Amino acid sequence: MTSVIGLYRRGPAWNGRETVRDHRLMQEHRSFVGSLLTAGALESAGAVQPLDEPLAGDYVELVVGGDVEALRTALEHDPAVVEGVLEVDVMPWHR
Repeated sequence: MTSVIGLYRRGPAWNGRETVRDHRLMQEHRSFVGSLLTAGALESAGAVQPLDEPLAGDYVELVVGGDVEALRTALEHDPAVVEGVLEVDVMPWHR
């Protein structure tokens, strides 16, 4: 079975002193991802690090969808990606 993952990582505009939960664009990011889940564009989504601690590594969140190009196109409109706070890599996941 093949799915698609989007792996969010901190972008060039990330302010490393803030937690994931407290960053200025993360509420908009979470709302955006939630809308994709509600619309059925994502199968699953979740943080890969605690939300209440400063990032210990580069990666922030993992999302799972069904089509590489459709997911890439959708995630490029994430407010946090548009502002450079997050970047996202989209790739096939063979599970």
